[in-house]
Amino acid sequence: MNRRLEWGAPKDHQRRSVPFPGFLRGAIEAALDDRSADDLLFPAGGDTAMRVGNARRDWFDGAATDAGVAGLTPHELRHTAASLAVAAGASVLAVQRMLGHEKASMTLDTTATCSTETSTS
Repeated sequence: MNRRLEWGAPKDHQRRSVPFPGFLRGAIEAALDDRSADDLLFPAGGDTAMRVGNARRDWFDGAATDAGVAGLTPHELRHTAASLAVAAGASVLAVQRMLGHEKASMTLDTTATCSTETSTS
């Protein structure tokens, strides 16, 4: 299947802030050196956009299997990040903005579902 990549604003047309652990700051700053604001931070080969299907095939699925969580998806990591943020004391509003959810109830549903799946595994 050959899908066309479309560049544009997020579906809600809002900018999002995505927190990351402080120990990654130096590596991210180094990756930004000599890049313009329009350059990709994590490009695939040849400075093209990384596509989820290729990334899963090329490295993600193998890494998940090696970590003992075969079948894990990148989207599930998003849910995990939300649950960890709430568990660490982040406000639901902050996590809602991070995820781009329109309603806090959707964020709460996401974090509750992830917490339930984790506790029953």
